[in-house]
Amino acid sequence: MTLDAWETMFAAQGRCCAICKASISSRSNRTWCTDHDHDTQRVRGILCHFCNWMLGKMKDDPAKFQAFIDYLRGLT
Repeated sequence: MTLDAWETMFAAQGRCCAICKASISSRSNRTWCTDHDHDTQRVRGILCHFCNWMLGKMKDDPAKFQAFIDYLRGLT
């Protein structure tokens, strides 16, 4: 991804995290993470450090995220 393409994507997201909408990255040096699909290498969006970390910990598995949602809602 070129810097121009990155800037265009970030601007289209409102210059914030594509997931949590934070306007400042949670990383101590405030750098942003370029999220991509590890199988296809397709860039999905620009994320703050915490959201990128969470995706990695969950291994991009929607079922794991749904289990978290169910837990928080008291459905499990």
